[in-house]
Amino acid sequence: MFTNDLACEHSRGVLIYVDKCLECSEINIGTKFKENIFIRLNSDLVIGNIYRSPNSNVENNNELCLLIQELSEKFSNFIVVGDFNFGDIDWKTWCSIHNCGSSFEFINVLRDNLLLQHVDFPTRGRGSDSPHILDLVITNKDIVETVDHLAPLGKSDHSVLLIGINVHSTPIDAIPKLNLNKGNYNKLREYLDLDWDSELKQCTGDVEMMWSVIKHRLLEGVHKYVPTTLPFASWKKDKWKRPLDKELRSMIRQKSILWRRYVRSKDNSVYVQYKKIRNKIRNKTRLVERKHQNDIAVACKQNSKHFWKYVKSKTTSKEPISDLKYADSHGNVHVASTDDSKAEALCNFFSSVFNNEDDNPFKNIEKKTVNSLLSALLLKLTTSETDFQS
Repeated sequence: MFTNDLACEHSRGVLIYVDKCLECSEINIGTKFKENIFIRLNSDLVIGNIYRSPNSNVENNNELCLLIQELSEKFSNFIVVGDFNFGDIDWKTWCSIHNCGSSFEFINVLRDNLLLQHVDFPTRGRGSDSPHILDLVITNKDIVETVDHLAPLGKSDHSVLLIGINVHSTPIDAIPKLNLNKGNYNKLREYLDLDWDSELKQCTGDVEMMWSVIKHRLLEGVHKYVPTTLPFASWKKDKWKRPLDKELRSMIRQKSILWRRYVRSKDNSVYVQYKKIRNKIRNKTRLVERKHQNDIAVACKQNSKHFWKYVKSKTTSKEPISDLKYADSHGNVHVASTDDSKAEALCNFFSSVFNNEDDNPFKNIEKKTVNSLLSALLLKLTTSETDFQS
């Protein structure tokens, strides 16, 4: 999960979820536009998520246009989605109703860079208000095959967009892990039982060289006497923790049907029916969650593992360390993306904060003459009955 501005009180924030089987990394565009996040998928596709507030000022709108311009110049393949809140644009004719202002400038920057906008149906509707196209899908290549609108999440009035794109994605290969339970540690101890004084004698007191010799010998021994295995979770299929019953699935389908009917007909009575079934679904899902928690509370005395498993699922963070930027000894900036390069970058960073002290003795502290002596201190101790009682 990649996030931006979620903790800020003055913005809504944006986020992108990525399946764990896809290789991706966050990239920094360096824009001043608020509420945006961009990731690179498989080193060739850039995906961005943007939120533009309807109360956005002129400066922020200009930064949005500069951001679109920079994306077109830097990246050969990108897709940008989000809530842009340009309700005065007619996307059938690609014209702004007012022919001025931020929406007019936004259309011009899309035309100048030959970009495509793929949403041609209203994505936001509430009550008797006229539905508008506020959520956009922008690309620089014709990679979008389908854009379907689904019922909103919860009490939101924006449709969920299901976007089908035609790109090649390379799944992450499972990285073998050490099977520590089956290591031959007796052989490993014999392999490391050396005359280290003679082995490190050639290092001439260089600590870094000593550490390199020890690390190289240790890694060789681990490679020989500790087997590896593929992680089970890499190919295990995810399952529903609590499958929905047939009645609830039917209600969810009915909710999607009513939302599509409302978007097409703009009938307020259909919207009222949609809200009723939406609230029923929300109440039923809360009951399912509450029942699950109650079952855990009842069974925790006989089997506490269920309780601690539930606590761990709510508290454990499974986010890995993201890519790290670091500067080498020549000042060149690099990006550490592998585990080894990240560990090396962190090691170099933390070792840089240590002081390089020489072996010379400390300087003698100069003797100072005290002209005035400290006056006598008078300490008065008092006790009370409450002190003894406590």
